[in-house]
Amino acid sequence: MIRHIYNHGMEKPVSERLDYQDAVDKILILSIVGDRPGLIDAYVAIGKVIALAESECKLDYRGYISCDQRVEEKVERNIRITWDRMFAGLRNASS
Repeated sequence: MIRHIYNHGMEKPVSERLDYQDAVDKILILSIVGDRPGLIDAYVAIGKVIALAESECKLDYRGYISCDQRVEEKVERNIRITWDRMFAGLRNASS
């Protein structure tokens, strides 16, 4: 399954493919396919929901990103900004 994410101010959508989902262990693996934003050559993310208490959990989310070494700092900065926005949206949606 591929979803196309249309971010405000971006020329093209980001196409994110669901590569793996395990409902029992609460794991998903996503990759960005097609035109990748911001000088990214490859992107794979692994997310796992970890139970902390009966009504509390946390998300362990790791991104594996490759890019030209000359733009690595810029790509990392942009990814962190994107993740900050994404996780803020998740927090707002869950409260």
